[in-house]
Amino acid sequence: MAHNEAAPKHSLMRLLDMPQAFLGFALWRAWVSLTYANPSVPMPVSGTAGQFAYDVVLAGSAIVIALLSSRIAPLAGRRWVYGTIALLLGFSVAANVAALALPATTDALVAPATLAGGIGSALLILLWCEIYSCLSPTRVALYYALAIIGGVVLTFALQGFSDEYLYGALLVLPALSAALAHRSYRLYVPAEDRQPSAHSLEVLPYPRPLRAGGQLQLRPYSQRLPPAGRLPFHRDHLGRRSCAVRVGVVVL
Repeated sequence: MAHNEAAPKHSLMRLLDMPQAFLGFALWRAWVSLTYANPSVPMPVSGTAGQFAYDVVLAGSAIVIALLSSRIAPLAGRRWVYGTIALLLGFSVAANVAALALPATTDALVAPATLAGGIGSALLILLWCEIYSCLSPTRVALYYALAIIGGVVLTFALQGFSDEYLYGALLVLPALSAALAHRSYRLYVPAEDRQPSAHSLEVLPYPRPLRAGGQLQLRPYSQRLPPAGRLPFHRDHLGRRSCAVRVGVVVL
């Protein structure tokens, strides 16, 4: 009886034993709130483009990335993705700072900054979706809920910063979120649970016939089949990838 009472507590402690790196998605939530949704400092480029244009670019980029997933998935296993996210979202903020110093450049910076912000955000969202799809549904629900709450708290905290410090924080947040995604994937997601690449789906060859004393001996057909649960194309691999796509659609 005592064992049964201790089991839920043990499960709860394991659930709450969460690496803080998984809350990196909260940094993007704060970034998008302060850059497009509800800026607390002047954002001439983002204000001119508007959040609708940013959302259209984000959604279109996510669809294109999903269509190209057979070539570039998993994103978490691509080193160039992390640097690309930091550069694109950093440029989106830097364009606003440049427009403050040189107002005449505002119109010229609207299109590239909006494209950079939308594409970078799509990559970062789908990156976190891939990582979350490697976890159990309960952990995904908990971590994502905490990321939303953390994003709101961080947004309120950053709104109290002076303009100079806030612009600096907005430059750093996307890079830090990408770095935490990399840390979460490399350190806390077991290798067997990671997304397989498009060219790494395991194909198991059939065993060769046995030779005994120079004579060919054929094995029974049942012994030449792959081990149970290890099909040439494992369904779990495809299921995890489609799970990441579904989570990405929900987030968008």
